[in-house]
Amino acid sequence: MSCGRARLWLGNGSSDESHHACGCRVDRRRRAEIDIAQAVKVILAVLRVGDNAYGVPIAKEIDDTGGRKVLLAALYVALDRLEQNGLVTSTYGDPTPERGGKAKRYFKVTAKGLKAVKDTQRAFTALWSGVPQLKGGTT
Repeated sequence: MSCGRARLWLGNGSSDESHHACGCRVDRRRRAEIDIAQAVKVILAVLRVGDNAYGVPIAKEIDDTGGRKVLLAALYVALDRLEQNGLVTSTYGDPTPERGGKAKRYFKVTAKGLKAVKDTQRAFTALWSGVPQLKGGTT
């Protein structure tokens, strides 16, 4: 069963099956997928957080600006897929005692990722501009 939401197909998935946040099943044997809107939100959050963009601040940025709670596991799945497709890169910082010796994984948006967000912005702006129901109000 599928939720019917628009999806951006990204790379090859490693496990057989998972579920979207909406609860629909995703068969990853064919392709790894990520919702277009979610991909844009994640990339924009990484850009807004800046140089110290790792899981917790990225999730907080999405929550604060988008009004939507994000599970860290789901965020890291999305970031992994974006990285597989060259839209973001990641590096590991130094391990810290506060994190039990674990290193933070920092993310940066690539030129390809920035271009993808700009292209999406242009496409959505063009689509919105021709819809009379969206002009002059909130209804």
